[in-house]
Amino acid sequence: MSQKSRTVLNWDDLRYVLALARHKNLSATARALRVTHATVARRIEAAELSFGREFFAKRSDGYTLTKDGEAIVEKLMEMETAALGVGDALAASDRPAGIVRITTIRSFADFVLSEALSDLRLTAPDLTIEILTDMRVLSIAQRDADIALRLGTPKSSDLVGKKVGEVSYGYFAIPAVIETWTNGEPVPLIGYDESSSFTAEFKWLEQHHPNHVYSFRSNSNYAQASAAAGGLGVALLPTYLGRHFSHLSSLNFGPPMPNRDIWLLTRSDLTNVPRVRLTIDHLTTVLGQMRAKLAG
Repeated sequence: MSQKSRTVLNWDDLRYVLALARHKNLSATARALRVTHATVARRIEAAELSFGREFFAKRSDGYTLTKDGEAIVEKLMEMETAALGVGDALAASDRPAGIVRITTIRSFADFVLSEALSDLRLTAPDLTIEILTDMRVLSIAQRDADIALRLGTPKSSDLVGKKVGEVSYGYFAIPAVIETWTNGEPVPLIGYDESSSFTAEFKWLEQHHPNHVYSFRSNSNYAQASAAAGGLGVALLPTYLGRHFSHLSSLNFGPPMPNRDIWLLTRSDLTNVPRVRLTIDHLTTVLGQMRAKLAG
């Protein structure tokens, strides 16, 4: 792209550059910014024209940053951090209000967080909670969320947090399937698809049931539990989820998966922001009260 293509810089275009760098494709970026695909593409093109540089290379699986793109995104993240830091500093003297974004896995959001957060608005009526769910928990360091509830020991040194509980696991099936298994007949497993190969649960099943036949695979714990409740086989589930389905019972189907720690994480610059501090304190208290449900 020639330097002659340079036009007047529109700073708002850079917001689209940063968003596409994070979300990797037009669809996800458009959803995050609540605009159309065409708008994202147009704003990216405008930003590249403004600088006379190509920031992205289009591939079959989405967009990747060029060297110029990596350089500008690094600076944009610094600018974003500084700008948001000003807002957080000003908010530190206010009462809890605004949006708190929490990222976690879907089943934890559906069957634990909804209950854990039910009383929070009584304390802070001006607070709005947004739950962002994905098998890969979104990044706090990149400000996709304010708080993360993650299973397993965190690896990032850029975040602060604490262990707030444990999740236990078990094998679940309907009585008819359990009877078949007890009688020595084979029954199929219900497990995770390849998109979930990074999860501890996927790895546990692959390690302990490497040659087992699967009748159903999904990246959704709820879909797996529903399949087990429908008699499709045996599912490895968080105990809180397996017990939610009245038709399911636990069974001895091999080595039990060890409990996984629940970690609550945030950025150090958010710990004194009222809306975040209140939410952290509330979740810490309520998840402590739910310890027996989660780890039992």
